Amino acid sequence: MHYRKIICYYQTDFQRIILEEIISRHYFMEDILYLDLRKYHLNIYDNNIEIMMYGSVNILKTFYKLYRSKLVLSCEYLIGNHLTNYNSFLLASYINYNKLILFDDGIGTPVILRNPNYYNLKYTHIFKNIFVKLIYRRIFNKLFLLPDTLVNIIDHYYTIYDKLIPQNINSTTINIYTKKDNSKYSKCTVFVGAPLIDYKYITISEYISILLEIQKNEKYFIYYAHPMEKWFDNIKLEGITFQSYTLPLEFRFLNEGLPSRVIGFTSSTLISLKIICPQLKIYYLHDNYSRVTIKNMIKEYIKILEIYKIEKYDICGGK
Repeated sequence: MHYRKIICYYQTDFQRIILEEIISRHYFMEDILYLDLRKYHLNIYDNNIEIMMYGSVNILKTFYKLYRSKLVLSCEYLIGNHLTNYNSFLLASYINYNKLILFDDGIGTPVILRNPNYYNLKYTHIFKNIFVKLIYRRIFNKLFLLPDTLVNIIDHYYTIYDKLIPQNINSTTINIYTKKDNSKYSKCTVFVGAPLIDYKYITISEYISILLEIQKNEKYFIYYAHPMEKWFDNIKLEGITFQSYTLPLEFRFLNEGLPSRVIGFTSSTLISLKIICPQLKIYYLHDNYSRVTIKNMIKEYIKILEIYKIEKYDICGGK
């Protein structure tokens, strides 16, 4: 058995930044094990285990490799983003810990805290949950924990979102941004992209139609594509400049200057930018525009956006 005082894991660069902030301010132990899952591999103690909790074959391979590794991890504190994907569920189920520490890296976490049964709403999730629980219990003789259970065993919650703190969970607000005055920055409009085409929530033609309607209002805007988006590689649209980014977009704006107006769907970046610069004009697209808004509890996301006074964008006339 491998024991460490703290085990923490991250799956994105942004999560790593948040973890470093939490550790530096709230935990002062040197006995920390960091698990880097950005490439879906668990490289630890001479083991290289691919962690891919999607598709029945990949799930079976992941469980088999974990079982064959005979890897046992234990800690006092397990710190991670435990609620928003099956890789996280697996680590929160597999690792032994005394205290479960949660942090958020987007509004998906507070949405699930408000709706712990989120992963039981779709038939695809229900069938997957039954499959995963049965196989995991058979192989490891342990329960596979989903958000409806995990939310009840969280010992502490570190959140970026000061207005969304649950009353029934011990929590601390963390600040990873420096507030800015946008008066001296660029006057351009930007659109924060989302991988809606990649998730098959919307077609390319529907998505382009939305962007062209916005271009009529704005005349010109910069489209910042989500790292997962690839659809625009060979597409040119008049009045729209496409740009990719790797670091969180809010950090890019902090380094290079804030825009004057920001438009998006339900991206967490909209809230982060509002926290950074409360006077910044930020808008979300609402449910008259596409099939997108009936997916994934969008109404719950919109409630959170409106708590931060992010307004609806009128695609017919702009704002």
